[in-house]
Amino acid sequence: MQERILLHDGAHAATGLSNLPGDEKSWLQSDPGTKTCTAAPQSAFGVDTEGVVVDPRDSSFWLADEYRPSILHVAPDGQILARIVPIDLSSPNLPTATQYASALSAQGGSLTVQPAFPAIVNGFRKNRGFEGIAASPDGRWLYTALQSPMDFKDGWAGASPPVSISNTDRNLARNSPYIRVFRIDVADPSAPVVDREWIYLLSRGFSSAVPDKISDVQWAAPDVLLIQERDDDRPTAITNFYRADFSAATNLLDPSNAEAYALAAKTTVPTLEMTTSVPAFITPALTSPTPAIDLDQLLSVAGFVNSKVEGFATVRAHGSNPALYAAVNDNDFDLDHTVLPTAFPDSIPTQVDIFAQP
Repeated sequence: MQERILLHDGAHAATGLSNLPGDEKSWLQSDPGTKTCTAAPQSAFGVDTEGVVVDPRDSSFWLADEYRPSILHVAPDGQILARIVPIDLSSPNLPTATQYASALSAQGGSLTVQPAFPAIVNGFRKNRGFEGIAASPDGRWLYTALQSPMDFKDGWAGASPPVSISNTDRNLARNSPYIRVFRIDVADPSAPVVDREWIYLLSRGFSSAVPDKISDVQWAAPDVLLIQERDDDRPTAITNFYRADFSAATNLLDPSNAEAYALAAKTTVPTLEMTTSVPAFITPALTSPTPAIDLDQLLSVAGFVNSKVEGFATVRAHGSNPALYAAVNDNDFDLDHTVLPTAFPDSIPTQVDIFAQP
């Protein structure tokens, strides 16, 4: 059976629009002939979901969203119950949680706003918020990660007064390997607690090479995740999963490690992302030296084209196959083909590829 569950807050349908003035703009095509676009209105009900898990305790859903960035708690019927967001930041002044709650109230929204992520998350690179979500089998622990290193120049764009970050410092941050990963205790969904902030290092290290982002996280064991790294260089995209063990990684939310705690929350140049080597007082996740899952190779062997795979799942046995993998791509509204038909002559569909595990 197939079922489409639409997101809503009980009275309003979710949209794909951005939320606040400091967010990356959404666009509407105003002239199909010239492909001219105009800025779309903003909506407190706008989400850009990037991952989903089912809570085994009540069949509700937890969704990762890259707009705010946030984690949505959704009832089985699609009603958005709550949105976990970063807390207000005082310096620079970014009261995003308060602003979002105010916008939601002004538009008649009923979902609960739960400020819980550390304020520094407001420095995320626009449109690269939380890109994946994983859950422990008992449903108590959620794990999510920012898609890219925070660049602050984007993140501070809505600050009052404005904050200036040079392009040099922004690029230094963007080219860093630091991905911030979070653990959330949802034993009581009405009072979520972000109790861990860890560092995962992209396999590229301190270089401008690819892959430069993550797109999925999968639970492997307590505080052990499979993290999917990728890039956008279609049709030669790199897509691999690395095993990341955070059990001995530094918790950046622990004030007893004063140096790590201060650097993790530092909002002035140089930030953590602008350091050129891992500080001695921070231990990142222990990662596998080679990919745990080489998705490029698996897709190739199965006869599929790697086209910006952003979702991945293990599928139960079917027929003679003891276990299967499923991978889904994001075709970005087929913009490559629509806007640059000469460079991308073939339309890229959104599709789910299912293939046997090796």
